[in-house]
Amino acid sequence: MTLTKVKKSHYPNTKRIYEKLDKLEKRFRLLEEEIDDFTDKALEIKGRHVK
Repeated sequence: MTLTKVKKSHYPNTKRIYEKLDKLEKRFRLLEEEIDDFTDKALEIKGRHVK
């Protein structure tokens, strides 16, 4: 998932805002990976008990 590019402006905080957005995007990707891992584990456990 990628963030939509925001038109760059001349505001002094623009660089800081982009840095924060980058950090948030990285954290979001890590959370997505964790959720995928937990989902895989849950499905694996469910598969063992369904027999």
